[in-house]
Amino acid sequence: LQFLYFIGEGHPFKRNNRVGWKMPRQLMQGLEDYQRARVKFVQMIAELATRPQQIVALQNAGAMSLLRPLLLDNVESIQQSAALALGRLAAYNDELAEQVVQQEILQQLVCCFNYSHGVIFIYCFLLLLLREKKKKKKRS
Repeated sequence: LQFLYFIGEGHPFKRNNRVGWKMPRQLMQGLEDYQRARVKFVQMIAELATRPQQIVALQNAGAMSLLRPLLLDNVESIQQSAALALGRLAAYNDELAEQVVQQEILQQLVCCFNYSHGVIFIYCFLLLLLREKKKKKKRS
């Protein structure tokens, strides 16, 4: 995490001859904690979304609304885990799949991912949806 901030004399950043301006340790630690918390959160939701008994609780807690901004996260693993969790939620039933479309999450997926890696995750997301729909039609 490199952060450049120039406001003149008396600012809290110290000059480091090798890299320019160095972030204070406390700020660096706070940003690292924030990233770890986002990773932990999105992985927990993705894991809970694999358990059918947790889906309703996730839906009631507004998990889709919480995951949507994480699709735009600057950390690729967070983006991928958010897409995976949303795919699992949407695959559970037609109502949740409809929410993905209504909340324009699918469009956001298509637009936000880096082309080289993102296409793979978009296809996985869509295939997961289609597979679950096919399973449900066979059961009916």
